[in-house]
Formats: sequence, C-alpha cells, structure tokens
Amino acid sequence: MSTQTFDLTESISRLLTEMEQGRVRMKTASQLLKLLEDAQESYATAVRKWQEFKDTTRLPNKYLLSWHRSRTERLSHELTEKHLAYKSAISFIGSFRRDLDFVLQRLPLNNDWTTYRTEIAGLRIADAGAWLDPPSSPDLATLEFRLREMLDLATGGKRKNPVRRNRRYADIDEALREIAESCPRTQQEVFELLEGREVSTPPAAPFSAARGWMAGFRRDERAARAWLSKRWAILDLPPLPKGPKKK
Repeated sequence: MSTQTFDLTESISRLLTEMEQGRVRMKTASQLLKLLEDAQESYATAVRKWQEFKDTTRLPNKYLLSWHRSRTERLSHELTEKHLAYKSAISFIGSFRRDLDFVLQRLPLNNDWTTYRTEIAGLRIADAGAWLDPPSSPDLATLEFRLREMLDLATGGKRKNPVRRNRRYADIDEALREIAESCPRTQQEVFELLEGREVSTPPAAPFSAARGWMAGFRRDERAARAWLSKRWAILDLPPLPKGPKKK
C-alpha cells in the first residue's frame, strides 16, 4: 500500500478484496502442498532404505550403493523444487500481513478503534492453515468479520463503494430469510433446515472445522447458537426462541 496518502475506507476495502483473492490462490497452493507432502514421504523412504541397505550389507555392491545415492539425491532435488514452489504460492500471505499491519498502525487513536487494533494483531493470519478450506483455525474468518465492522465504522454505516459481499454469506442470508418465513421453533431446527437445503457453511467456527451445520452444532452448541443469533439480528429477522437455560 502507498505510504504517500492514506484513505482508511479504501485501505480496509482493499484488504477485504485481497482476502478473497488469497482464498482463490490458496486452492492452487493446497495442490502444491499435497505434492510437497508426497515428495517428503518419498525422500524419507529413500533415505531409510539407503541406510538400511548400508547397515545390513557387509560388503555392499558399489553399483547398488551408487543407485541408492543417486535416487536419494534426485528425490532431494525434487523435494527442494516443490518446497520452493509451495513457498512462492503462499507468498501472498506475507504481503497481506504487511498490508494489514500498515492499516493497523494508521487506525485512529481512540477507544472505538483500540479494540480492533488489539484483537486483530493477535490473529494468526500468517499461518497458511488459516487460509485453507476448511481452515485450521477461525482467525481469517474473524478478521473478515472485524474488517467489515471497521468499514462500517469508518463510513458511519454508509459506504459509497460497498465491498462485494462474500457469495457464501449471501447464500446463507437468503436461506435464513426464507427459513424465517416458516417460523422455526428452535435454533436447532434452523440448522437442520440449512443442512437440508445443502447451504454451504460459513468460514467460521464451529462450522468450518466440522464441515457441516449440524456437525458444527453438535461440536460446539454454544458457539453455533451465538453465530446464529448474531446473523439473525444482522438480518433483522423475527426473534427466535432462546436456547435452553443454564442450570
């Protein structure tokens, strides 16, 4: 990002766009990661077999020793190439992290922004696993949610150039509006209806890790209910019955 001029709204919007582009890039990187893992396994197996051959053969055949050595060196070279290809594919994460830090350092110095600065700084965005589908942690989804809140705060809730919404959330919101019309009696019923409609889950805990609406609900009922309550309120839908009271 340019250091000459700084527009907070534009900078946050650009970060959201970079996140969407990063998720697309990570799909390619995931394929390279699989190739890298296969190469690591092949190399480890070759090294083990070479060592076993040397340990179990008193008078090793020079030809076989040379073959094991050449094979191991070739696999080592292939492993290095795949490692470099994967690192190059995920280099966008470091660039995004720098852009994010640039914005955090320039947030207004008042209480409205301090919480965002502190929370976002602690998210593990540099971890490639956060960009996977499903992610290894909910940090990236949390960041997206916070950035959208920040964008609303920066524009006073009125965006001149709205950032294109995550298509997955658009589908979820549409399904929730339709479900609300059927007057569901419980939050669990809403999750069952979402699953029955085969609506994609959001990139948020507990659904992303569980890979399903009901699976996420069973994994962490409290978090699932909290997510639904928040989304329901954002859409200004008729109140849902509250979850079971704690004893």
